Amino acid sequence: MKAKEDINVYITNILLFLLGLALLAFPLVFTTLTSDNYGIPKQAILGVVSLLGLIFFAANTLVFGKVKIRKTPYDLALFLFTLAVFLSALFSTNRADALIAFTPLFFVILTSFLIVNAAKEKSSLLFLFTMFLIGACTAAVFALLSVFGIHLLPIPLTQTPTFTPLGSYLDLLLFLVAAFFIAVSLALPIVAFRQIGIEKKTIAAIFASIILFLGIGASVYQLMGSGRVDILPIGTGFQTAFAAISQDASRPLQSFLFGSGIGTFVTDFTRFKNAIFNQTDVWNLTFYRSSTYLLELLATTGLLGAAGFMFLLFTIAKSLRLLQKPLTRIKENPVFLSLAFLAFAALFLPFSFVSQATFFFVLGLFAAAYGLSDKERFFDIDLYLFADRKEQKPQPQQTVHFGFDTFLTPAHQNAMTKFLPVSFFIVSILLTGVIGFYSTFLLLSDLAFQRSFTAYGARDSLKTYNEQRAAIAMFPYRDGYYRVYSQFTLELASSLLASIAKEKSPNQRVQRTIYDLIQDSINAARSATTLSPLTVTNWQNLAAIYRNLIGFGKDAENFAIASAKRAISLDPNNPQAYINLGGIYYQLGRWEDAQRQFQIAVSLKPDFANAHYNLGHALEQKGDIELALQEYEVVKSLTAKEKSSNKKITEEIEALQTKIGEAKTASPSSQLTAKQVEQPPLSISTPSATLPSQNPPVAIPAPNVATQSAEQ
Repeated sequence: MKAKEDINVYITNILLFLLGLALLAFPLVFTTLTSDNYGIPKQAILGVVSLLGLIFFAANTLVFGKVKIRKTPYDLALFLFTLAVFLSALFSTNRADALIAFTPLFFVILTSFLIVNAAKEKSSLLFLFTMFLIGACTAAVFALLSVFGIHLLPIPLTQTPTFTPLGSYLDLLLFLVAAFFIAVSLALPIVAFRQIGIEKKTIAAIFASIILFLGIGASVYQLMGSGRVDILPIGTGFQTAFAAISQDASRPLQSFLFGSGIGTFVTDFTRFKNAIFNQTDVWNLTFYRSSTYLLELLATTGLLGAAGFMFLLFTIAKSLRLLQKPLTRIKENPVFLSLAFLAFAALFLPFSFVSQATFFFVLGLFAAAYGLSDKERFFDIDLYLFADRKEQKPQPQQTVHFGFDTFLTPAHQNAMTKFLPVSFFIVSILLTGVIGFYSTFLLLSDLAFQRSFTAYGARDSLKTYNEQRAAIAMFPYRDGYYRVYSQFTLELASSLLASIAKEKSPNQRVQRTIYDLIQDSINAARSATTLSPLTVTNWQNLAAIYRNLIGFGKDAENFAIASAKRAISLDPNNPQAYINLGGIYYQLGRWEDAQRQFQIAVSLKPDFANAHYNLGHALEQKGDIELALQEYEVVKSLTAKEKSSNKKITEEIEALQTKIGEAKTASPSSQLTAKQVEQPPLSISTPSATLPSQNPPVAIPAPNVATQSAEQ
């Protein structure tokens, strides 16, 4: 028995070290080697720690021959929430995106579970508190120095005023406030957490509180300045969430119960935002998170996911008992204020992955701290199987029973079987193997893709091409890889075509390479729409690829129109989507169709100068000179503050006035645009890199949508 206890202590110490390392490194780690400088490194650390921790935890069950876990009041709510989120990913139309988003959340929840089951001693919990606060204080120092223009690290990424190792100043603020409440609770002698002897550490806690307070001030200052974070208006967040679970005609039951899939809020935003959103100052932004975390869960995980999270918050609130003797609660648990703050914030603020991790870390620390003082609701339970032998004639029978208890009788201890701990260990190994396998290749592919961006910046086309293909081969489940690859290969084909156009006798091998690149471009763009069919960016990209091939590829114009219409169906209230489709018609000389699309864009956003500008050009090409002039006058009114755009439209107005022989004053319609907003540069919607016409056109694959309506 002594040997078993020694092994248990050894494994527990390793697990605590891993958890402490994760808490310390999480707010600090970042890298320029991945496409996401902040999120992916943090997810990688949690993946390694949580999966290794699960293996060590499972190994401990083999040592004692039983599965021992700590029961908390949050277990059921946390399990139901995790299950609902996982089901939302399985039922998602963008399943690959949702599963990729679920995995790091699973790492976070697993880490919280391990904290509860590892920190069962006073010294263990103090160690985790210390590591958590050291990491938070270091992040606070970065924020404080940044205010004074002091950047300690010789990395270009860190030399900007908006840099924070947590990714955004809103995430940093939430993290620092959560840590500040823990530090203050530990520092105040009147509410010292005496069960673990923290009163002896009050000086360090006071010092940490001061640093964190200054860091909070620096974060607020940055949020009010260059570190501003755009948040989706609450009205749009409500409208989008409820529309996402009630207006998806293609999957009404799945969307109601499970939403669109965890991590896919951007598809809900583009599909269900209303036209009123175009009148806000952030109309041209794409939001990947909702106004609040709860509203995001409602949209992406449906009624079950949101209800699961509310159930979790309800069980937390029962433990917090906010209105009953708060000082006593703080004395019992220094994580009391921190968890209350984060639970409240989840109802009113958006949560990124960093904020979600902070919430579950604090929940784990809260449960571990309560486990030292509240033995009635926080206690260890043993899951076991034991054999019960009964002497019966003509032969004895042996039955196996499942049970759980906090205490086993000697008879049961002797009769316990190894089946349950062995099974738990095997399942843990399999789970770790599967998730670890795909997560590793996801990380390796991301590293390769980031190397392709570096090579592209260095104008090394061959390395860019090879790295992107390697990334796709390692992890062929990210639509973004295919989207970028399709754009790059088309750019390569265009460059090669431009080079052989100057030659008298084109090289057949080069021509074959060009055709292969174009096919690769189209196939990659189509693959992106197959992986994530509800992501409007994929359809916009496919439409742009086909548009560039008009005249070069057979039926490219019909394919471009069909893809652009599919993009509009996924983002029906985006005026830019109609400008893109109108631009295709304009390119084909179909002025009536182009005019119709540009007019829809104008109706969706009357103060969008570029919509009026494109409409004016379509009218001018039709011969409606006076109506075109009216649109140009509207553009001039809207771009009064943009010198280059205003100069450009003024010159076009003067040219048009010369054409019709008399000067025109501003039309009454221009009075609709009294509100001056920042406008993008004026431009006619045109393809990015039109390839030369081929006779006969090259056969190219069609998009993954019907094209019969393209000519309508």
